[in-house]
Amino acid sequence: MPKDIRPPWSIITEDGNRVLNGEDHLWARFIAGGDWDNYSFRLKVKLIKGTVHLNYRLSQVKGFSRYFIDFHTGGLYLSKQVGDHFTDLTEVSTSYKLNV
Repeated sequence: MPKDIRPPWSIITEDGNRVLNGEDHLWARFIAGGDWDNYSFRLKVKLIKGTVHLNYRLSQVKGFSRYFIDFHTGGLYLSKQVGDHFTDLTEVSTSYKLNV
């Protein structure tokens, strides 16, 4: 790959932490195998500009189903989609500072 073209996602180190770094409208995907029925994950987000939209898809539900989190400077929103039906579950309408 030419050095002036970057892949859409990269892992960088910042302040001793490994960081998944991406720009523009890009996708990163993690596919879990096996039987997962009770788990959680922790995520720290440092928003430089724009928004971050995270999806958690439920593959064993009939039809298309997902939870999604929308994080931007105006707040944090959690919604659910089953088929064509969207449900807003909760929101935190607080201001977040960029680059923190």
